[in-house]
Amino acid sequence: GASGDGGRRGKGGLQPVTLPSAAAAAREAKLFGSLVDEMVAPATPGLWDEGGAGGDGDEISSPAKANAFGVRTLSKLEQQYMAAARERQKTAMLKPQVVGGKLFTGTAFVPNPGVIEFKDFEVGCTYSKTVTLTNVSRTFNTFRVQPLPDAMIDFFSVAYAKPGYLSAGTTAKVTVTFTPRVEGDIITSLPLLCETGPESVPIRCLRRKADVRVWEGLLDFGQVVLGESKTLYIEVSNEGYIGVSGSVEAGEEVTEEMEQGGMGGMIISPTEESLEAIGEPGGGELIDGPFGYESMPSQLRAVMEKVAPDMVVARREVFSCATVLSVPGYKKVKMAVTFRPLKSTTSTQLITLSFGGVPGAPNAAVVLRGAGARVPVFAAREVVDLKALLIGSVYRDEVVVGNRGSSSFKIEMLLPQALRDVAAFTPTVAFVQANSTATVSLRIQPEADLLRRCAEVEDASVDVDSGVVQIPMTIRVASQTLPTLWLLRLQLTNPELSLSPSHIDFGHCAVGESVGQRIRITNRSTLKVDFGFGPLPPELDVQPGDALGSLLPFETVERVVRFSPRAATPFRHALHVSTSQNKSFQLPCVGAGSEASLILSASSVRFPATPFGGKSSTSIEVKSALRYGAHFELRPVKEGAPFRASPTVLWLEAGEAARVQL
Repeated sequence: GASGDGGRRGKGGLQPVTLPSAAAAAREAKLFGSLVDEMVAPATPGLWDEGGAGGDGDEISSPAKANAFGVRTLSKLEQQYMAAARERQKTAMLKPQVVGGKLFTGTAFVPNPGVIEFKDFEVGCTYSKTVTLTNVSRTFNTFRVQPLPDAMIDFFSVAYAKPGYLSAGTTAKVTVTFTPRVEGDIITSLPLLCETGPESVPIRCLRRKADVRVWEGLLDFGQVVLGESKTLYIEVSNEGYIGVSGSVEAGEEVTEEMEQGGMGGMIISPTEESLEAIGEPGGGELIDGPFGYESMPSQLRAVMEKVAPDMVVARREVFSCATVLSVPGYKKVKMAVTFRPLKSTTSTQLITLSFGGVPGAPNAAVVLRGAGARVPVFAAREVVDLKALLIGSVYRDEVVVGNRGSSSFKIEMLLPQALRDVAAFTPTVAFVQANSTATVSLRIQPEADLLRRCAEVEDASVDVDSGVVQIPMTIRVASQTLPTLWLLRLQLTNPELSLSPSHIDFGHCAVGESVGQRIRITNRSTLKVDFGFGPLPPELDVQPGDALGSLLPFETVERVVRFSPRAATPFRHALHVSTSQNKSFQLPCVGAGSEASLILSASSVRFPATPFGGKSSTSIEVKSALRYGAHFELRPVKEGAPFRASPTVLWLEAGEAARVQL
């Protein structure tokens, strides 16, 4: 038809509207995949194929360029008008909601659920979710679902009944259908246009995968008493559909000594959070200096091997956990890690949770840290040495029990069966207050068969030759896993003195004369002994030392016991030897006093200085004290002595005297 002011006007009036040219038709056919003969020309040319000049010399501008569909491209002004019209269309329904003089702001329609989530989808399947929108504004409101972004429109379709105006509290349902076409997570939103403004409902589409998280970067066990254990848990969660299995690899254990020189062969690096978390372990101050039961005496180690075998092994891991970990989909798994310290030092170790490179399950490193603490109750002296004990004597000593803990403990002093008849504790049960000590008295009176009975005690050490006894002792502590051990050491010794000969026979001795016998005194104990003879009768005397003396351990001395009878009568006496160990020994002595048969003018003779090979002489007078005559013989007591008497043999009548040349 003819156009108005926008038509073309030639010299002969209005020109008929022409059809598109063959070239334009060919382009259109090529676009839709159909065939066309480009040589066929239309019966009449179209306006878009005409030239630029009209009739009557009027200048007509050339038409706008056509697109591939033959539709004229909008001019710049027309495009601006079109954009403005679209904006007016979008905001046509927008208007502020004022109720009671108050302007409503915020979310007008609250979705339930809050997120449209399609979890664990598979490509090629179709999933649908319905979301309920509730009008939470103050009055009537409505919404309109807007188109999704162009990149997402091919995956979703939205179906809902146009709600119209909904009063406050009224709901409407929208169904979203998801058809995945690619493997990959999709995060977008469903746009809504409400009277109060635009809103959106989040859409989250997650493919089937593993999503493993380790929530602990550091396990700090704090202080754990030796012999006890503490268990903490590493929580591993899998928020994905695919379950994973992994291995737990333990790195090299690091103690305080190793930390001073670096961590050695450790190649696993913890996370930055873990590194920041590595500090002093919680639970209070550490005991200074390493301590382990390998420093115990052998007898105490033997007891500890039975009570707590894992405390005296050469080497074991202080941290223990499973080596394999399996985490099913949508599950949380707690892996137990146990800390059992061997020494009172701080130990640190790294463990790595490896899941074999499964996507969504990265390897994780966890730092394990714990400090071993000594048992709170301890013996102040690990070895109580009573030194040498005399059999039959009573001895006392103190056993000091300390408590380095923060609470009081009940203790019970235990005695082996072999010592129950000879030893006792006072008291046997006591309480040790926090950061304090308690003193228990030990009384012991060893008997002669104590060595034999101690040899029957398990784990005791008995040396029969030296008499040294070492017995492990136990302090039972309530609420303490390991017992408190200490070693009782003593050396039994016999307080006997050996007297040789065991009795003395002086024979006959003239009244006024003296006869002596030598005795040997030996100390059989390992202690120094002071001894004394007495009380002595007038007829006996012990020299040298005036009947007193001292003996070192196993020392032997000689003493001379002299008998000087005062009357011509038999003599019998038990000589008492008393020691500083409150022991007494008897030495029987017998003899007989008799009248003298010969009286000498001198009891001793001193010769003048005599040269070697020379001679000197002196004389004494001898007188018979008998009532009848008798022969007398004078000779040296010791054979070969350089003394001679002249005469050697003489006859004396009763009361007769004679001089003898010496």
